[in-house]
Amino acid sequence: MSALKCENCKIETNNITSNCPLCGKYLSEYDGEYKDVYPRLGEKPLKEKGKLFKWLLFSTFIYTIFMFSLNLITPHKYYWSIIPIFAVWMLWILFGIPIMKGKLAPLMMIFDNIIISILLIAIDTTFSLKGWTMSYIGPFVPSATALIITIIVVCLKTTWKEFYSFQMTIAVVCCLPIVTKLFYSFKLWPSIVSAIYGIITILAMIIFGDKKFKYEAKKRLHF
Repeated sequence: MSALKCENCKIETNNITSNCPLCGKYLSEYDGEYKDVYPRLGEKPLKEKGKLFKWLLFSTFIYTIFMFSLNLITPHKYYWSIIPIFAVWMLWILFGIPIMKGKLAPLMMIFDNIIISILLIAIDTTFSLKGWTMSYIGPFVPSATALIITIIVVCLKTTWKEFYSFQMTIAVVCCLPIVTKLFYSFKLWPSIVSAIYGIITILAMIIFGDKKFKYEAKKRLHF
């Protein structure tokens, strides 16, 4: 791209008009290439998001192969690996695609966790698993949600509002299996572990979070 130069202001510009944006005088052609000193907004976040997407997709394939192989070498009358594999790919459908499209919201994540819990109860009832899915797979879903949020906060730039919205989301989804216990019978201790993991994640985000988030919290809470 050829550059234009203002002899009066001594600046180079790629202005689409023939007048200087500062003084209004006519620009003269400058023998050289114009170098844009301003960063192109949006390219770096998209690149980071694409890299994160590839790593998560690769990890999902490894997990799928591992669970199916473990099922084959372990004697069991059911293909139980279908359930955790289904849960992971359901996470991709409900979380992965919205993340890539930039439409992921904390409220949507809570709604998705509720939908997955209902599907797991349906699977448990269909296969007569006597609470197995909600005992062991159910708590995995909110824990995975907390992990996804942690990765988003660490790898991608978030505002202070998003930061604290994600914390509230972790608190809600990690307590969801315990609330489900009131309506459906299953082992409670994995759900308690999931809730503890959520609490630890929230504390870690607060303690090791960016200074700007702590500053915003102090400013708004007046302490």
